[in-house]
Amino acid sequence: MAKVAIFAVRKRGHPSFLLPLIDEKTIRELIESELEGSSYFVVDVSVKPGNRIEVSLDGDEGLPIKKCVEVSRFVEKEFDREEHDYSLQVMSAGLGYPLKLHRQFVKNAGRDVKYVLTDGRAGEAKMKEVDEKGILLWNQKKVKVEGKKKKILVEEEQRIEYSELKEVRVKLSF
Repeated sequence: MAKVAIFAVRKRGHPSFLLPLIDEKTIRELIESELEGSSYFVVDVSVKPGNRIEVSLDGDEGLPIKKCVEVSRFVEKEFDREEHDYSLQVMSAGLGYPLKLHRQFVKNAGRDVKYVLTDGRAGEAKMKEVDEKGILLWNQKKVKVEGKKKKILVEEEQRIEYSELKEVRVKLSF
């Protein structure tokens, strides 16, 4: 594993200690190798100031807390706290978090979603289909028809490429 060092400088300009940095790529690759062949996958890894590591995981059929604990312990075994000063948080990228990976879109096909497009338009619909290029949204709207008193229910489908999507979240319904 490659190590990168930075200097913390005192007021007088002398280095006070060397701090090995833990980078996102190293953490991601380590966890992905551990999860390889399972139904679990890494959604996001971020290393914030002070070596505060945050890892978001998901699974094709959900993610039990037990798996988050296992991954956390695995990372802690790989990075000695004597050598690396860090804090680690492993969490589920569950409901309410934006969908980021194709695998998450596939997992949530058929569910109601809230979406925001890159042009700023937003809406809610059922994510009917998912493929490598984008998603197919399905919605019902009541539309006023000229010459009739009542609005009629109209079904509409909208194909959206991933490049047009700014954010998609599974709609929580209680």
